[in-house]
Amino acid sequence: DRTKAIYEAEENFERMEAERSRPRRPHHHGSLPWLIRSYEQTRKFKDKAPKTKSSHDYCSRIVMEWSSRGNHPLIQKINRPAILKFLSSMDETPSKRNHVSSYLRTLLNYACDIGLIETNPAAGLRLTQPEASIRLWDIEQEFEPVVAWLEKRGRHQLATAMHIARSIGQREGDVLSLMEPRDYSNGKFSFYQSKTGAHVEFVAPGELIGRISSRPDGQLLLVANEKTGKKYNQRTLTKWIRQATRSLGLDDLQFRHLRHTCVAEMARAECTVPEIAAVTGHSLRTVGKILKHYLPRDS
Repeated sequence: DRTKAIYEAEENFERMEAERSRPRRPHHHGSLPWLIRSYEQTRKFKDKAPKTKSSHDYCSRIVMEWSSRGNHPLIQKINRPAILKFLSSMDETPSKRNHVSSYLRTLLNYACDIGLIETNPAAGLRLTQPEASIRLWDIEQEFEPVVAWLEKRGRHQLATAMHIARSIGQREGDVLSLMEPRDYSNGKFSFYQSKTGAHVEFVAPGELIGRISSRPDGQLLLVANEKTGKKYNQRTLTKWIRQATRSLGLDDLQFRHLRHTCVAEMARAECTVPEIAAVTGHSLRTVGKILKHYLPRDS
């Protein structure tokens, strides 16, 4: 559910951006549509990462549909029971419910900040925690065929992104942002994770060093678009990996599962759970869960 919600948000990002720029009929002051547009003009919203904006666009569309069914009532008339009833319609898709609930809380916090309401009726809502999908890439049967598929289609640097993710277990956004010499120099990674702010140091394996060294002269990014030389965005990365896995009959595999693969490979190299978590950015609980699920298969 979480993956589907994020994917749908990414797919709709460009369309929602276009819709936002079109002339629209004004909604009355204090309604949800008015509040959404007002919030989207704030520096706080504009400074958010593209992926976060995509998620907000996805949720805003759902909230707008809900508001329209009630003829766009004023914010002051939206109470907690109404919000709970609205969210209950998404009980079968807990990730979607969580995203929309968090979005409403953010939106109504903004309404408090600008003096429309005194208290946030969406504050403190209990979020359902869906079971996270844990999956390892089989190196010979899955990882290497996908890398070869990308290489064959001229996406050599996306193949490098896969090797980086497998080796150091970072999130997509961090992998695509890595630069030399800021984050990587002389075969060693040294950077700060965007989500946790943690400092990561890691010596790259020989094969990865060779791949990184083979990129075009003058390219600072470790991974750049082969056609434009510019930074890949996460939507494009997701699209190419999805095409590769589907064409090879590996529909359940995702790029983010390379982080799980890295966890297992570091454990096999006798790294401790805290050492692994310090590199990948997982919680100790998640690292333990991955190892409990997969490492017994090695015995």
